[in-house]
Amino acid sequence: RMSTPFAMYLQQRLMRLGRTSTVLSDPYEMEVQSEMVDKNTLVMIVSRTGWPDMLVSACNKAKVHHAKVCLLSGQKGTALAKAADYVLLTSTRSFKPTVLTSGIAMIAAIDTLFVMASLAQGSDSGDG
Repeated sequence: RMSTPFAMYLQQRLMRLGRTSTVLSDPYEMEVQSEMVDKNTLVMIVSRTGWPDMLVSACNKAKVHHAKVCLLSGQKGTALAKAADYVLLTSTRSFKPTVLTSGIAMIAAIDTLFVMASLAQGSDSGDG
């Protein structure tokens, strides 16, 4: 639940690009929604720690339905990172990152994704 504000920030950025997006923080909703995806769906999981078992379960169910799963996290080598198709890692210079430093790294990663997607969308539409 500590990563929910970051997921909501990502959702806001995706919506600015005209992308359909939903943020789920309830485990039951994750289970239900992971059954409703298909090969044209990208499931973005935002987890600073990469450890919640409920996210691993939802990730695996989404993959059964051929969705691609991308994890944005501050931890590599977790069960969630191993289950995801793509892993985007944040980093801080501290060996013991605080909530503030890991949060800043997460926002920077989301803003970078937004800029890259915006540039790609502009070049795809012929606007830039």
